[in-house]
Amino acid sequence: LINIRSELANIGSIKRLLKRKYKGRRIDILILTETKETAFSTQPKLHGYTRISTYDERSGEADSPRIGGVAAYISTRIEGRCHEIEVNHKRDNILWLRLKTRRGEAFLAAVYNRPGHPEEHTLNMSAITKNIEWLSKNHRNNEGIVVTGDMNTRLHQRTGDTASNAYKPEF
Repeated sequence: LINIRSELANIGSIKRLLKRKYKGRRIDILILTETKETAFSTQPKLHGYTRISTYDERSGEADSPRIGGVAAYISTRIEGRCHEIEVNHKRDNILWLRLKTRRGEAFLAAVYNRPGHPEEHTLNMSAITKNIEWLSKNHRNNEGIVVTGDMNTRLHQRTGDTASNAYKPEF
């Protein structure tokens, strides 16, 4: 998972990362958040990978800058076993993937929550919860559900941390 803060501006780094081997293997699934994609964006194509994405529908409108966005690069080695799925509670900036395993299937949610938008955050977290419940009920061979991404969530009730870390490298 990488919070890329503009996929197109960092495409060279993404290519280098996907070409590297880790313990003799390449990355099978790379999740990017804050891609800043719009309906008019160029769709990057990387050799050996299929790209799946979703974005904030407001991105690119006259009064809205490019915001949010989530993408996944799926290795062609596993693309027949990993694909986007439709869920009951779809939201912008949440991408759901299904990965077929040897014993069943696993699910992955890639999420981007904009900071400073508590109403959106509440709706996104509610949708994630409802989709987890739906997947758990309707997919009996479910080996697990992973929710990952840039939630921009403060954990002050558990940790006492209320400071914002937006654009502050000291955090």
